[in-house]
Amino acid sequence: QPGSGGGGGEAAWNRTVEMLSDFHKRVEDKGECLLTISVLEAVDPASAKEEFDTLYPINSLRNVAVRNAHSPLIMVVDADFAPSEGFHEFLTSDPVIYASLLHHASASRRVWALVSLELHAGHLPIPSTRAEVAALLPNRSVVVAEAYLNPAAHEPVDIDHWLRADGFADGGGAPLTEDAAFEPFVLGAREALPDYDERFRGYGFDKTAHARHLRSLGFSYWLLPRHFAVARYHHPTPTAVRMFGEDPDMLLRTRMEWLFDQVSSDIDAEGGGYQPLTAA
Repeated sequence: QPGSGGGGGEAAWNRTVEMLSDFHKRVEDKGECLLTISVLEAVDPASAKEEFDTLYPINSLRNVAVRNAHSPLIMVVDADFAPSEGFHEFLTSDPVIYASLLHHASASRRVWALVSLELHAGHLPIPSTRAEVAALLPNRSVVVAEAYLNPAAHEPVDIDHWLRADGFADGGGAPLTEDAAFEPFVLGAREALPDYDERFRGYGFDKTAHARHLRSLGFSYWLLPRHFAVARYHHPTPTAVRMFGEDPDMLLRTRMEWLFDQVSSDIDAEGGGYQPLTAA
């Protein structure tokens, strides 16, 4: 918050703007993509009505990202994940495949689950190809993202099948589980995907609620072949530990579970008319 804490707060804000401006220029000067940077203000813990309001507004940020996207196909992926080499070309270089993807994403309401991985061997470079991932899987230098914390979120992607899958069959890949806890990063049609419910903050059930909404709208999950996203392992965030650690904060967890149950009930009651709560 610029101005809070006297001149130091304003100076810190100005340094942040300079840093973001420099980063934006360096990215766009490469001519490889358009970059939009949105800055959200955090609630000052000292003035917050309740501690929950100070938690990371993850779904608000996802909605901001989607609203600033322009491509017909989008993937909403956490910023610490790097895409595999040639990912964009794989999706767009063949006009027949790209047209099929667009058709199935919109008309057939398909989303493609992205294999999401974590590199746990800190001395190794980030793998950029499927062959590099295959070499690191046996000794668990690379694992499915968050398998140790929330295995149901990403693990249902069939890694063994993914290692052999090379292309899209009829724009599809392979169908995946309908498990309600499965909440992978997905590729889908920007105009067909619903908003994320912004009542979810911090960690837990934020993507699960979105996945629940997708399934209620008739979306099916398919495997995205060959490519992946990978992040270096980092310690779980404080909110993740509070939710799923060895000594969870039961008050926070109960609140998030209640909110997810409430959203699920609203989805069941309203069906296709359900609208996630957003600030916009």
